[in-house]
Amino acid sequence: MNCYDLSKVDWLGLFNLIAVIVGFYFTSRELRESRKQREQERKSIRLEHSIDCSRNFADLINNELSFIDSCLNNKKYDTAINTFRYEDLKLFDEREYLRLIEGRKEMEKYLHFFSDPDMVDLYFPDIVDAYIQNVELTPTEYSKIRTLIQYEWKLSKEEHEYLKNNKLSKLEDKSSVDKYLSIMQKARDINYYRQKITHYYFEQFTSMMNKLEYFSMTFTTNLADEEVVYPSLHQAFLKIVKYVYPYICHLNSGPSSDKYYTHIIELYNLWKDKYVKDQIVIRKNEEKIGNITVNTNSKF
Repeated sequence: MNCYDLSKVDWLGLFNLIAVIVGFYFTSRELRESRKQREQERKSIRLEHSIDCSRNFADLINNELSFIDSCLNNKKYDTAINTFRYEDLKLFDEREYLRLIEGRKEMEKYLHFFSDPDMVDLYFPDIVDAYIQNVELTPTEYSKIRTLIQYEWKLSKEEHEYLKNNKLSKLEDKSSVDKYLSIMQKARDINYYRQKITHYYFEQFTSMMNKLEYFSMTFTTNLADEEVVYPSLHQAFLKIVKYVYPYICHLNSGPSSDKYYTHIIELYNLWKDKYVKDQIVIRKNEEKIGNITVNTNSKF
């Protein structure tokens, strides 16, 4: 039987060791608790960001997107874009777009649908109507715009000729001077309000795209939890991105490897893949239910 001389035990060293072990235990527990707390705080912050993003996305739909859609009220465009499947859109560059529309040359013009001044000019009456509905106008502005609508935003042939054939400095009678000044004011109003309304259109469209990019970036950089908002927002997001798909492809038409709206593209591909997988699962479940129904009704 072994006997130990307790008087030789280094009690001070033993107590120090025990103190170190106990201290290490409580420090480790505090660190774990601290990590849990920080993780919980991060989750809470990401959840708040997710909620804020959902609100901002709803505002984008109700404001900028609603305005742009009212401006470019083109059923042919909507029909053409809806021929694309979500899974077809991946790279978001001009080469991909041209490959998807191969054999449908008439769809090349949609690369410029949102940004080409000539295309915008074609829909200018619709843009004016949307502008009047969307902007708070003074009585004077409203009256002038309504008058210009009646004149179809142009001088008459007679008014053009009058300005061409006369100079204000050579007009002598008051009625001729008043007529000249009136036509000149009309020409200035046409130019001023056309530019102002067109600028507002491009401003709203740019704002919509920037907000959509910021919305996407919040999730692709993990500032917010995309899984929180995916169930309620993914379908609207996918539809909006497909709606502006030709525009993004048009911007990404150069030789540079750098792309525009990379966060939109990244989030679209992430949510598109989820959506496609979900649809496959749904179809398989429906087929199973269909088979069960058939078997239940069978005589055998």
